[in-house]
Amino acid sequence: MQHLKDREEADRRQREIDKSTCKIKVFCFHPVQKLRLEQRLEIHKDKTLAEATEVASKMFDLQKVVALDCCRLVKYDEYQDSLERSFENEMDVPMSKLLGGVKQSYSFDLLLETKRPDQVFQDYKPGGVTVKVFVADLDTDTIHDPVSVRAYHTQTVDEFKNLVSQVGFMKSFVSTSYHKNTFIVGRVQQKLSLVDP
Repeated sequence: MQHLKDREEADRRQREIDKSTCKIKVFCFHPVQKLRLEQRLEIHKDKTLAEATEVASKMFDLQKVVALDCCRLVKYDEYQDSLERSFENEMDVPMSKLLGGVKQSYSFDLLLETKRPDQVFQDYKPGGVTVKVFVADLDTDTIHDPVSVRAYHTQTVDEFKNLVSQVGFMKSFVSTSYHKNTFIVGRVQQKLSLVDP
């Protein structure tokens, strides 16, 4: 009889914990392994974004690879491989508020984004598009791993070049791709939404 009561009490405590725990998928493009990794983050609803970032960094074993201040969690759509929004100035916000409540699953994911110490994190606002930028080193005939950049249709080509240069690439040209056809965009004042092959 006591065993049954203990089991019921344990089940009740587990339900209480579940009601207070946000469970969400987190992805990370590991800077050393060069792999996209996935973990399930389970964190108390009252923990802040800063605390969740630290937990995620440890989950992916990044402590010896990337300083904590070079990591951040951003809203991410894994299906579209799209950066949805960043959480600037929200490091002290509880996770339940940030994620829209405590749920067993969410319609979006999180990405643990990393940067080099000399880089600045880009502010991702809703309404943009995620662009994969590949750097081609013409001297060594090497194409480096892509970096995701958030662009907006209202940006000019020149503004996009400046944005790409902020993540560590040259400003020499911007190319765009439509259905596997790539071409160089030359008119720097043209809006990205008007670029046509």
